[in-house]
Amino acid sequence: MSIETKIIAIDDDPTGSQTVHSCLLLTRWDPQTLTQALEDASPLFFVLSNTRSMEADRAAAVTREICRNLRSALEGLAARGRPINPLVVSRSDSTLRGHYPVETDVIAEELGPFDAHFLVPAFFEGGRITRDSVHYLLVDGQPVPVSETEFARDSVFGYRNAYLPDYVEEKTGGRIPAARVSAQLTSTTDLFATVASVVGFALPDEVAVDSFDLLPVLLGVQAEDDPVRPHLLTQSFRGEYQLRRGHWKYLDHRGSGGNDYSRGVLAPYALPELAPEADGQLYDLANDPGETRNLFFEERGRREEMQALLAELTAPGGRSAPRNRRPLGLDFVRSQKGR
Repeated sequence: MSIETKIIAIDDDPTGSQTVHSCLLLTRWDPQTLTQALEDASPLFFVLSNTRSMEADRAAAVTREICRNLRSALEGLAARGRPINPLVVSRSDSTLRGHYPVETDVIAEELGPFDAHFLVPAFFEGGRITRDSVHYLLVDGQPVPVSETEFARDSVFGYRNAYLPDYVEEKTGGRIPAARVSAQLTSTTDLFATVASVVGFALPDEVAVDSFDLLPVLLGVQAEDDPVRPHLLTQSFRGEYQLRRGHWKYLDHRGSGGNDYSRGVLAPYALPELAPEADGQLYDLANDPGETRNLFFEERGRREEMQALLAELTAPGGRSAPRNRRPLGLDFVRSQKGR
């Protein structure tokens, strides 16, 4: 029996759902309503909890009610022969304001336990980006750590750190120390190899050829300074390639790869093109996290190195993941509990 996957975003503020379309937005969360949403054809739906406007205790109570009703709806559908695998997203503010970790703790208590949770602050259209685990706000085209902006001085959700491992330690009161927060380079494609590793399934070499096993990092048996991925290959909406290696990023095309910054809501965030005659783009993210200076010509050696690696990865039969991947399996996972 195949198990359907549904993305469920518990949204703490009405602004979150404004960036999507063709999915349900629930303003109530009784089991019957949640069941209808789970049965809807869309792969995701939003539950508007509006908890950002509440005190922490009330926000926790509302989140708990949603999770318990969701669990009831999932159990009811499973009993009727329609099991659903839920992917739960706690949607909050992209400038790190919100009831974190209150809401994620409640979700874990009611629907977990989970081996890890992913903190992904980003709102590209609003100039809010994360590079090398530092969250930035683009101000006049220049990246500024959010800890240096007015958002960090919020009277309710203020914070001192823009470096996410330190932010997590700060917000959890040291319960999750910075050393336990991974800054590994990852991709959603790594879910394939990671889940296969959890259940002990050996992926054939011809399957998920760009998927890496993150389980050793999640379990803490691989050092943080030992990268799982030597590089990351992605594609734009138009099928154009981008390659990340260390703090270098190469784009094998001009422009953003899909978004139109010449008009509409994206126009205020357009950056001047400093190398308009270049066929591609090369950025040093360590010194230029906002990708404002194209080094395509200035760093010729680095560019040619990245181009050669890209050609190797995208050639017929090319791949980035290692061959003969060996899963760890559930017995190993259980043996690491409590370490």
